[in-house]
Amino acid sequence: MNDLTQRAVAAAHAVAAAHGLRFDAAEVLNAGINVLVRLAPTDVVCRVATTTGQMRGGGLGLRREVSIAAFLASQGLPVIPPSPQLPPGPHEYDGLWLSFWPYLPPIDAPIDAHAAAQALRACHEALQDFPDALPAWGAWEEARQIRSGLEADGLLQPSDAAYLHAVTTHIDQRIADFDLPLYPIHGDAHYENVMHTTQGLLWFDWEDCFLGPREWDLACMLRQSRVFNLHAERGPRALAAFGDSVRAEVLDTLILARDLQAISWGMLHSQQYADRDERVATRMQRIRLHAAQAGVAA
Repeated sequence: MNDLTQRAVAAAHAVAAAHGLRFDAAEVLNAGINVLVRLAPTDVVCRVATTTGQMRGGGLGLRREVSIAAFLASQGLPVIPPSPQLPPGPHEYDGLWLSFWPYLPPIDAPIDAHAAAQALRACHEALQDFPDALPAWGAWEEARQIRSGLEADGLLQPSDAAYLHAVTTHIDQRIADFDLPLYPIHGDAHYENVMHTTQGLLWFDWEDCFLGPREWDLACMLRQSRVFNLHAERGPRALAAFGDSVRAEVLDTLILARDLQAISWGMLHSQQYADRDERVATRMQRIRLHAAQAGVAA
């Protein structure tokens, strides 16, 4: 457990205890760009913004996530709601921002891509009435800021930075040519953000929600099969739930954009590790391969 994860666990412990929650142990469920801590044996999970907190000061992402999840849950949509056992937040402790959610034990069963996509589409429709402002192309613009920051700090080789700029320009031009309508979308709709529970398939992790084309969320769902050759059977089933109007060239471009966005976050997260240069090089190798397959010249 690195220092940042230890701080996240301590923050979860302190804030929960300050709100009167009685528990025996703080168990780390996941330590990625956020840290998830279960306060066992209670049914409370604390979500601590670690790497994401470096980019989103003031708990912005968590505040948006809590508001959207509460809004969708109030309408009976298939989402994990904020915790009812203590104020969900976001809260600040030791320079970290965190929020609280119910712990729902996952059911060990394959996720049906069609059902997951249908549940997501229902959320899309409901989010059209969400009252708060959302950033246009938020996740894509944020990834651009991440790369600019890494370049300014000397954490990207000049040749790598130039290449990523060229790929970004290519994607920007394609997106402009498509002239896509923008709607409130999940923004990070991969299969690790939907889970089987005793209450059915539920979506969670809404902190990336932004105004974008709905095909962006479909691109998130298809990226595993298109980029990593995993779960190939999921692609057609998810695509079917979005209907026949999805254009292949739009989807191909957004899958590339999604991969570049994910790689940008991966590069930022890599700075926490001793082998960060190797991690960045691996990610650069993958985006070069994916971009070449998409017809982007090196």
